Amino acid sequence: MNNIYFNQLERINSELENIPLTDEIISNVLTFYNHLRKLEHYVRKEGLLQLVEYFERTEEFYGKEYMRYFAELILDGTDPGLIEELGLIKLLSLHLHGFEALIYMMNLNGLIFIQIGENLRIVSMWLKAMLPKEISEILEKEEAKKNMEDSSIENRISKICDFDEVKCESEICVELDKIIQQMLDSDIVEWMNANELIDIILAMKGLSGSARRRIFSCIEKDELERMLDDFEYTGPVRLLDVEESCERILKQKS
Repeated sequence: MNNIYFNQLERINSELENIPLTDEIISNVLTFYNHLRKLEHYVRKEGLLQLVEYFERTEEFYGKEYMRYFAELILDGTDPGLIEELGLIKLLSLHLHGFEALIYMMNLNGLIFIQIGENLRIVSMWLKAMLPKEISEILEKEEAKKNMEDSSIENRISKICDFDEVKCESEICVELDKIIQQMLDSDIVEWMNANELIDIILAMKGLSGSARRRIFSCIEKDELERMLDDFEYTGPVRLLDVEESCERILKQKS
């Protein structure tokens, strides 16, 4: 199947070289890309079982039909490898070309990445690599413009940590907050290594700014940017998820 995948991708890229880029095409591709990223965040917050709800809550957009198709396969519990095979077979049967084929392939890759819980930065890099150079450059400029005012690591940490109150008032969040602020740096490093990253990020959503800053201060520079990316990409989360992550962390510590 890998040969079919890359052969199709090569075919699509060859076709795109002969298709003039119109404002409508650029808008369709960028709109779809942004919806796929939103879906990633939504699934991380609500879980895979809420995929159907996402489609019910969003307006129509170019490529939504294909995205729904792959989402239904995921909800049926289909293995990621089988989804790729079915997706490629369907691509061949539909005889898609040009940008429609590109959107289809981005759907296929994006939904599989979402299903297996791939790191958001890796997903973003992969999807961008599939875009034609001209569209990729437009996307890069838009993202650079958006991030210019808040690009430095310290600014990002300050934005996340500039408050003193505990964000979640439940007892379990308050308890974890107090423990973290009393821990030595070495203990925090050991604590982070002993827990899943997603649990740490979700728990941090309920901590005070000072507790968050204690955690960030103990992370090596090479890993800090990735941690900030994951924290920001996760966005708003449910209180239940925060409390459950705090509970798992406290159980592990005890």
